[in-house]
Order: sequence, then C-alpha cells, then structure tokens
Amino acid sequence: MILAEGDPADFVFNVTAGVARLFRILPNGQRQILGFALPGDFLGLPPGDRYRFSADAAVQAVACRFPRQRFITFAESHPPFLRTLHDAAVRNLDLAHDQMTQLGPRRADAKVAGFVLAIRRRWIGLNDSSTVVPLPMRRQDLGDYLGLSIATVSRTFTLLDRQRVILIVPQGVRILDPLRLEQIAAL
Repeated sequence: MILAEGDPADFVFNVTAGVARLFRILPNGQRQILGFALPGDFLGLPPGDRYRFSADAAVQAVACRFPRQRFITFAESHPPFLRTLHDAAVRNLDLAHDQMTQLGPRRADAKVAGFVLAIRRRWIGLNDSSTVVPLPMRRQDLGDYLGLSIATVSRTFTLLDRQRVILIVPQGVRILDPLRLEQIAAL
C-alpha cells in the first residue's frame, strides 16, 4: 500500500519503478480502479488535507516518499519543477477524461483497444520504444478500470489476438495491426 483514501495527506510519492493502481472502494464494496501510475508519476497532492483515493502496487513497484510541505516548498522555489508538476496535472486530467469515455456505453472490444492504445502512448512517453506494450497489471485490474468483468476482458484480448490485431505475449501485447486497433477503439 502506498497511500490510503481518507488518511492525512502528509506525504507525496513519486513512482520510480513498476506500476501502481489508483482506486476507491465503492459503498457496495466493489473496487473501482481510477488509473495506473507509471514511473515518473506523482501521487498524494490532493487539494485538501486528506488523500482522495488509495494507491497500491499493481506489480512490484518502488515509490519515493517526500514530506508534503517540504515538497510543496521545494516546488514553489523551483519554477521549472513547478511547470513539470503542472504538465503532469494536465496529463492526469486528460487521462481522467479518457477514462470517463471508456466507462460509457461502448463495446468491450472498443474499451480494451482504447486502453491498449492509451497505455502504449504513456509507455512511449517514458521512452519505452519496445514493440511490446507492457501490461503488467492483472486482467481483474483492467476489468475494474474499464467497467468490465474479468471474463469479458480475457475474451476480448483473445478475440483481438485471434483477429491478428494484437499478439498476446508475456507481460503485454504486441500490436500487429495498429490501424485496425485504432478503428476498433473508435467504435
């Protein structure tokens, strides 16, 4: 566990390796994954004094912890770093908008294709130019993020693999037909 919803927001975290899950537990006990933090992402800068979501390691992860007030003081005295935080906040807002679209009334294949393309863009932004799109999170995590059952997520990946749009490989997928994947994501 990196941070817990409702706890005092005394620290800021920077994911340096692995992937963290950002989530909330809903009143009915279900988990809703809000997103995935990749290396370089900051966590723990809520507008108030309490964390607004929980975060834990989706896979083995490393995060640096900074006292919140010292972090804010540092950021305010270093404008280039403050700009970096601003850019990260804008990217997170874009990711939130993407997720709202994903949770709408869309077909499962469109949701999965859209997720693969979005996470691929994020990995490429980290200079990971591999032809494999890393998907270290479990299928259940993807289901909780996309609003799909684990069975639907697994069936959809298998369908895309059989259609030769992607190839399922250990720890991820290889995109075989990027144009077709974009077309499916647009459905």
